[in-house]
Amino acid sequence: MYNVKKQYTRPRPILYLYRDKPEISLVSNDFNTSKNITLNQQMNEVSTLEFEIPFTKERKLSVDDCEKLVKFEKEFYIIKTINTEDSETATMKVSCQHESTELKGVYCQYINLIGASPKEMFDKVMSSTMHPVDTGYKWAGTDVPNDKKRHLITESEQSVYQNLVAIAEVFNGWLEFWTDDDGQKWVYLRVKAIDNKKFIKKGIDMKSLNITYSSEEIFTRLYPTGASDTLTGQPLNIMEVNPTKKSYVENYSYY
Repeated sequence: MYNVKKQYTRPRPILYLYRDKPEISLVSNDFNTSKNITLNQQMNEVSTLEFEIPFTKERKLSVDDCEKLVKFEKEFYIIKTINTEDSETATMKVSCQHESTELKGVYCQYINLIGASPKEMFDKVMSSTMHPVDTGYKWAGTDVPNDKKRHLITESEQSVYQNLVAIAEVFNGWLEFWTDDDGQKWVYLRVKAIDNKKFIKKGIDMKSLNITYSSEEIFTRLYPTGASDTLTGQPLNIMEVNPTKKSYVENYSYY
């Protein structure tokens, strides 16, 4: 699992009423003075964008300011909370979520796929919504080997986002959402880290960078068990069918 926290001085967020229509209000003009711009990215979680803008008595805030869009580095984020602090700094703290969060509000019917590829799973999820809906997202591809298949089985109604995360998890990968120059939204499933030949230098546009890696969810040994044996009363194990004759399987490929 990874957690990346980036702090920027540029570019500035741009306020939108909705896609392709920038807001031209006082608030949007003051975005030019935004500060403490922070982008938080976690594996298979919705990215969040936070920043602060000056607060003055001439500016009026209302609930209508929430749910407007903010464009940052080609991506759209939805304003979720605006907090005004009555202090000497006189700032408004704005918190946004990447627009992919809206996939959490679209639910799917039960899914039962056996031995399917990531693309087949993606197509099934997008075609299994409770009501016909165009999410706007297309499949960008994956670096999962072509011959690698997995199962996707849901026992309850789950959202499109939950099902996409489930696809990533069964392939031990992570999702990448992005928007191209034409405004098309894409989803890519990645399982291998890449070297994009880029480097980050503090002081040029970016103020700070904090990356956290965690191995808390890594397991190297698994003990499968079944129902109790009718004769012995002991839980069934895999010793008889396991080539190693052990009651567990091991995998140290991570190391």
